[in-house]
Amino acid sequence: MVWSGTSICVGLVTMAAMLLAPRLLKLIPAAMVALFFGIGTYFAMAVLNPDLLTITNNRLIIGPISASGMDAFRTAVSQWSHLELFNAKDFLMILVPFLNLAVLLSMDTLKTCVILDVMTQSRHNSNKELMGQGLGNIVSALAGGIPGSGTMGPTLVNLASGGQIRLSSVFAGVFAGVVLLLLGKLMAWIPLASLAGVLIVIAFRMLDKNSLQLLKHKSTVFDFLVILAVVISAVSMSLIVAAGVGIAMAIALFLRDQIRSSVIRRKFFGNQKFSKKRRVTEELSLLESHGKGTIICELQGQLFFGTTDQLFTELEPHLAKCSFVVLDMRRVQSLDFTAANMLRQIHNRLKEKQGYLVLASIPMNLPSGQNVKKYLASLGFTETGMNLKFYPDLDSALEWVEDEIINSSSDGKRGARQAMNLKDFEFFQGLPNGAIEKLATTITEESFHMGEKIFSMGDKSDRIYFIRKGSVKIGLPLTGGTIHHLLTLSRGDFFGEMSFLDKETRSADAIAVNDVLLYVLSRSQFERINQLHPEIAGIFFERLAHAISLRLRLTDIELMAMEEG
Repeated sequence: MVWSGTSICVGLVTMAAMLLAPRLLKLIPAAMVALFFGIGTYFAMAVLNPDLLTITNNRLIIGPISASGMDAFRTAVSQWSHLELFNAKDFLMILVPFLNLAVLLSMDTLKTCVILDVMTQSRHNSNKELMGQGLGNIVSALAGGIPGSGTMGPTLVNLASGGQIRLSSVFAGVFAGVVLLLLGKLMAWIPLASLAGVLIVIAFRMLDKNSLQLLKHKSTVFDFLVILAVVISAVSMSLIVAAGVGIAMAIALFLRDQIRSSVIRRKFFGNQKFSKKRRVTEELSLLESHGKGTIICELQGQLFFGTTDQLFTELEPHLAKCSFVVLDMRRVQSLDFTAANMLRQIHNRLKEKQGYLVLASIPMNLPSGQNVKKYLASLGFTETGMNLKFYPDLDSALEWVEDEIINSSSDGKRGARQAMNLKDFEFFQGLPNGAIEKLATTITEESFHMGEKIFSMGDKSDRIYFIRKGSVKIGLPLTGGTIHHLLTLSRGDFFGEMSFLDKETRSADAIAVNDVLLYVLSRSQFERINQLHPEIAGIFFERLAHAISLRLRLTDIELMAMEEG
């Protein structure tokens, strides 16, 4: 096409028809209507300028088209005849262009599929689309054609013209071939300006005007520059270069987002988050008073050179005050040498003040296939490392930290292994004279070995248990034989209070962690105390309600810390 008054006039009429046709004519595709108006305008102007009716050397129209079934056959035969001249040198010469074209056409098809999904509220199968494209290009090459892809322009024209199913593209190809073979002489008179007008309107409709919104915020200006760089590269150089520029800048965007996003999902102190091991009031008070000495961080995302400084900056103010740094790595997606070196620095700082670095939930295999524990072990992070601990989950790590805090105090060590008597339980302390002796007449003793089940979910029971010695784990049995750990109870605590109160079935399993000694009180036995000594029963229920309220308050503290974190 050349710049001339005729071309500009034909192009403007075509664009106007393309824009108005959908409003006036619903059954005929707008592109066809626009072409007819463009052709009509061209011949109308030929009345004033007879030179426009000349087909030879007329740069304003498509020009003569020579196409027939025999021509297509001769072209295919000619292509096959060249195969005997093909050699290894020719293969190496076309290898790089071949790979570039394959990548470019694949990206073009996938991009078109994504846009089409949005416009048609459907979902494409990427593998199926690319396999179909590959097979089509192979057949096209065997017939003497050139490779192609699912491009945006024809696809949008097809959709705008009413095409709703996959067969519409097949029919479009068949009709294009029929028109080329049977109506080639008439197509020669189509003005290039008319084709240009249709393409300009389609291109304008393809523009994503919302991308201009990226200029409104400083944080998204770089995103707009990526779009601009790809467009400039495509116009000034080539589509292959533009694809490379787009991929490179997309990587830069990904790194920027990773660096900006926090690798710390949540952060707690030891008096905000507790293990599932339930403690008596005295121990809870001790943990709350020493809570600021423990920092717990749930990590997430990529730990690499772009984010390690952010993590160290977050932890550094606490390293001088905290004796325990617990890092939950369950949501970590990758870890490189820079991140491992940062962990080494944290460990060394803690070791200088006799503190501990505790790593929990270390992924065995990341999406990349990396075994983080083996990688850390190769860098010197092992179970035998001084002031370094590994635990399979965060709860186990917190339980160890809490035990260390409790055992480091004189109160925590006192009588830790001895079986408690009834009067030693915090629950029974402060009862009126003779109350413990009266309760003792209805309380029995039981013992369980390590791993033995005390009761199972669904058991009918009305008994409450007080732990004299050892620990008991409460778990929820799941499908497949696994058990979800709810909490662990230790010496001086009690469990089974729900069935004791409502006399319903057990809601979980209770398993002895080690050898356990228990005091057992059934509701039916307790009713005798209630009849003979109602004042003792009243105090008992008051103590039970108070203990449950303390547990609920502790849960509130943890929930608040999780929400604020």
